[in-house]
Amino acid sequence: MEGDAVAKRKAQNVKAHALQRVQHLRALVSKRKANVQYLQRVHEGGEAWLGCTVLSAQDLRQYCGAVPKQRTVSFFYLALSLGKLLHASPHISPGLPLVRALSQLVEEWEYYLANAAVQSVKFMTARTSACIYPQYSSRVSDQHSSLDASSHHHNQQPDDGSSPTGKASLGKTTPQVYKFNGQIVFEHLLTPHVAFELDYVEVFGALCVVLSSTYDSFLMSQDCSFLAPVNEAVLRLDARFKNHVLSIVTKELTAFCQEANAVGFEMLTTESVPAWR
Repeated sequence: MEGDAVAKRKAQNVKAHALQRVQHLRALVSKRKANVQYLQRVHEGGEAWLGCTVLSAQDLRQYCGAVPKQRTVSFFYLALSLGKLLHASPHISPGLPLVRALSQLVEEWEYYLANAAVQSVKFMTARTSACIYPQYSSRVSDQHSSLDASSHHHNQQPDDGSSPTGKASLGKTTPQVYKFNGQIVFEHLLTPHVAFELDYVEVFGALCVVLSSTYDSFLMSQDCSFLAPVNEAVLRLDARFKNHVLSIVTKELTAFCQEANAVGFEMLTTESVPAWR
């Protein structure tokens, strides 16, 4: 009887924690979508940044002109790759398979962004792929099969990460770049040659749209809330999106608007001095 009571309390605690994760994830998705959509509106013009500065067309040209071209290309690659995962990869279903794929994509994108020293370290620890396309190697194919099977159990129960299923899912969502014949190869990151200069506003707008869809996908499966390791992987993804995209753009927009306001205030003050006298 005592053992049954302990098991019942444990099950209740696991369920309570799962419900907390559900509420937290919903709040996080709502917040991030609002952040992303707000940034998109500011870049399109007509929306006041932090309620203080509305960027004119000239301001936007000046701001975008200072954005490194490499960042525009990297945002383009991220948007393109995310869009393919979300809308052109029917074999990757929402939940654990998609979170694993997104984690792998961001890991590869971070490798692409990294300097030579960091890339060298990641190369030393990279997995070996059986072919130039990791997604077609037998090991990756087997991994996807096991992920699909594990994420479609009927009557799925909440998990705190201590069960065999939870531990297995944690391992499956651990990303790592691949190498083949001494070269890094990407499983999900698309890096096509771009023969023309990209428009930063257009690229960033597309990235905002696909990021919103990415956050929506986290609510399309119970895996992201009920499986603690998968939920943790989602939180890591959010931190990386925030660090590499949202925080950078937010800081630069704030600095640009502060400088523009300072210049405008100085000009206004200078022109108004004779009137004060």
